Amino acid sequence: MAGTILELIVVSLKLVYTIIGSVIKWKVEERNRFEKRMRTITQLLKEAVDNKEESLNEEDYLSNLEWEKKEKYKTYKNNSVEILRSGGGINELLKVTTMGMGLRVEQCKEEIISFLQKNLSLEDKAKWIAKTLSDL
Repeated sequence: MAGTILELIVVSLKLVYTIIGSVIKWKVEERNRFEKRMRTITQLLKEAVDNKEESLNEEDYLSNLEWEKKEKYKTYKNNSVEILRSGGGINELLKVTTMGMGLRVEQCKEEIISFLQKNLSLEDKAKWIAKTLSDL
């Protein structure tokens, strides 16, 4: 009977040893895969830093800002013309959500109201509104 108990203890210890060994082996494999991915990422980052031709150029960045400003101006002008042609006013301009137009109108509401009250053509009013909004 004691031999059977000892045999049962030995078998259970072998089972525990096998499980622990496989867990350790799995963790080592996972760590190796992680280290390999980190080496690959590090190498790619180093190549990106060393490649001066593709580095960010301040002139490119500024030209992108100018392009964005032109696009905002064009969008604000087109939206303003559409609203003014349909007989809308400041309330309709506040409702426009494209490129944050409504929020910008809210910031300079008094100035835009003064443009709307002037004796100008709809196109000129839209240009002044767009200029004011894009300058914010």
